[in-house]
Amino acid sequence: MSFKKHSNSSFNAMGGEFNVIVVSEDFAILALAEDFIARLEKLWSRFDSRSEISLLNAAEGKPVAISKETHDLIALMRSGFRSTQGAYDPTVLPRVIAAGYDRSLTNPELKTVLPESAQWPGDVEGIELHGAIACLPLGTTLDSGGIGKGFAADLLVSKMMELGAHGALVSASGDVVAAGESPQGGGWTIGIENPFDLSQHIEIVTLKKGAIATSSTLKRTFENNKHHLISTNTKDTFNNEIATVSVLAGNGALAEVLTKVAFSLELDEAMTQIESLGGSALVVMKSGAIVRSPQWELSVVS
Repeated sequence: MSFKKHSNSSFNAMGGEFNVIVVSEDFAILALAEDFIARLEKLWSRFDSRSEISLLNAAEGKPVAISKETHDLIALMRSGFRSTQGAYDPTVLPRVIAAGYDRSLTNPELKTVLPESAQWPGDVEGIELHGAIACLPLGTTLDSGGIGKGFAADLLVSKMMELGAHGALVSASGDVVAAGESPQGGGWTIGIENPFDLSQHIEIVTLKKGAIATSSTLKRTFENNKHHLISTNTKDTFNNEIATVSVLAGNGALAEVLTKVAFSLELDEAMTQIESLGGSALVVMKSGAIVRSPQWELSVVS
């Protein structure tokens, strides 16, 4: 098999590792990746008091000037909240901090500080977006979290394709977004890791265009068996029989949002809702059992 000309890069950002592959004769396209993601991190990180998300969280109801990227991210948050009927909630940050995730995992010196007014649930429908100005209702705070990571990968893949790449893939700590041709030609082959043996894959899928996001209750754990995934039903970390959820969707932001549905609802209901919103899912139970939604098998290679 002959490989098409390609280059790749890896760097740390947004609390994890980004891996980028671009299929192109112009290696300069890859050079923008780290700077591009670093810029988004400076806009969205809750651990950076100067970021637009942090400034919004600290504004206590006052308007804040924001970039187009932040405007679009908040619009996606609001859309995800509405479409999942609150299973995905971008305002759970006070509960995430209460669970123990107040410091950056890559730089523990960085700590999220919220105003005393911060509370959950926040008022998602009360968020105001007016072009380059946003305003959060008093007490409402946002966390870019997984949707920010997925959206960042979406934007970077789109940017590289706009610059003339034949294909591009971004892997961002559990989220993979791809478009165009892989180095082998055709779609991109993606392995979904076994959460109980990270050296093994549970499944291999082919991704022609779109994204796959995986969320896990086994990673980013804190004291008293708490983790970073918060149930909007119990106000605490999820404590059910699901270990990991992987969702295939048209883009990384949507795939991230839909992973929360599987944790929040009874499994049959969750699978129906995920597919009605444009995704398909593979769920690994803590028992080791695997449950797939009907449309998932259409993407499986082996």
